[in-house]
Amino acid sequence: MVAPITVTQDFHPVTLAETTAIRIVDGDGRCHIAACRVPRPSVGAATTGILAGMTSQTPIDITTALLDGLARDDIDAALGVVDDDIDYTNVSMPTVRGKKRVGKIFAPMARNSRVGFNYRMVNVSADGPVVLTERVDEIRIGRVHLQFWVCGRFEVREGRIVVWRDYFDYLDFTKAIVRGLVGAVIPAVVRPLPVRRQVGGVQSIG
Repeated sequence: MVAPITVTQDFHPVTLAETTAIRIVDGDGRCHIAACRVPRPSVGAATTGILAGMTSQTPIDITTALLDGLARDDIDAALGVVDDDIDYTNVSMPTVRGKKRVGKIFAPMARNSRVGFNYRMVNVSADGPVVLTERVDEIRIGRVHLQFWVCGRFEVREGRIVVWRDYFDYLDFTKAIVRGLVGAVIPAVVRPLPVRRQVGGVQSIG
């Protein structure tokens, strides 16, 4: 005689689609059909990890979240993806270390509507946690808009940017200053980049 099997899984009421017919032979040798119940589906740690991975941001998402936040003058959102010990460098200039110091650089944009940042992404690519961007950055000071080419390198670790390094050409930047000053008098010379807005949690450009 086969000993009864104790089942410790959590069961739920079965529907017709879940019912599985099985053949049971009782002690008298008679055979009949019974229905077994299907275990309740459960979400274990492994499944939770898979779902979290499917919904997590990629390094490119995190990098663009930083730039988009700055472009909307939402400094808190921008710093939300920055590591506390970030290294921020404009190459050939001193490195700024730490989120608080980086925040102080961009704080005037939140306090003064005449000062701002915007950008246009030309190309972006990632190799693991390293993101490379080719951009046209715009610095706005009153009516003066400085637009110049920038190449950025970002390193992401555990969902936070730990390295931000921007490269730019001084000659191109000097030309941007000249164009910006002329554009303040003749607006057609420099067309400002489209404004980025956050409406109902969705970003719009225009």
